[in-house]
Amino acid sequence: MSKPVVFIGYDCIFIADNEGEIVSWDSAEWHEDPDIIVPITEAIRLALTEGAEALREHLQQQKHLLK
Repeated sequence: MSKPVVFIGYDCIFIADNEGEIVSWDSAEWHEDPDIIVPITEAIRLALTEGAEALREHLQQQKHLLK
């Protein structure tokens, strides 16, 4: 299981592993659509509990989360 890194900054969130960036969001996205906060928190939870590959699989099923 590849261990991802989650960075939560003032104006961005990104999740990456040794293969590179998996997914990211910037503050404009959650300001424009506050409903995206739930999928963001789910992506963080999935990455930290299930690993990077599980997150990638989930994102492939949920294309609307990809940037």
